[in-house]
Amino acid sequence: VAEQEGARLTVSRLAQSSDAALTTAIRWLDYLDQSGLITRRDHPTDARVVYIELTVTARQKLEAYFQILLDGGCVG
Repeated sequence: VAEQEGARLTVSRLAQSSDAALTTAIRWLDYLDQSGLITRRDHPTDARVVYIELTVTARQKLEAYFQILLDGGCVG
């Protein structure tokens, strides 16, 4: 949704949105990064800020998942 709206998500914003502790969010983001599902992009002027983006693979997997749900299928 954020991507469609042109918004960029930061680690802090994702942690807040998920109501997770920052350390938990970072641990999950590390896992998603290692799995090839997200990429991290540095902020051009603020070294403290990192943007998180879905990879093409992640988008494809999400689209497939949602299509199964729309088709009334079972995920699992």
